[in-house]
Amino acid sequence: MIMAKPSADQLRDVIRTMPPPLPAADRRRYSIANLGVGGFFDYRGDTYKVQSGNPWYVEDATSTELEALNLTTGGTAYFEWWREPDLHVLLSATKLDLRDLGLRPGQVEEVETVKHAGASFSYDSDYHAEYGPNRRSVAVRVYTGDDGRRIYVQKWPDGYTAWLSEEIDPSTIEVLVPGQAP
Repeated sequence: MIMAKPSADQLRDVIRTMPPPLPAADRRRYSIANLGVGGFFDYRGDTYKVQSGNPWYVEDATSTELEALNLTTGGTAYFEWWREPDLHVLLSATKLDLRDLGLRPGQVEEVETVKHAGASFSYDSDYHAEYGPNRRSVAVRVYTGDDGRRIYVQKWPDGYTAWLSEEIDPSTIEVLVPGQAP
């Protein structure tokens, strides 16, 4: 769920809810896997607050998606993590419009290549997933660019969404406040 972008006053109110951060020496003992709702973390110079956390289920694997509010820009980003066996993190911060990708509902499965911002993304895979505690059914089609970024086109029961995503180094996330246990 994408939240409306908060005003500057609303962002200040969120920032004021942040408890004292972990001592700097302790932060490296934590990873994104320790974050829960109400947690705060830094990524690439911006501070985020975890607004919600939900599981993704794909076959026998489970990942956790954290919806996070960027306290610098007011934007929403999704940080999905899983172990395989090492920790992996997928960042989805750019929502795309199907029309801008040359896609139309009902014809997504027929398209082998899409373009975004001058880059081509080729069909990679399809899979079925379930999302959230109620396990909502989602059909996912993945397109991969030459630079490793991916476009995930998700077909939900009530429509489509598309996201530009990239895998990021988990060590670039610094946990400031863990929040509620995931």
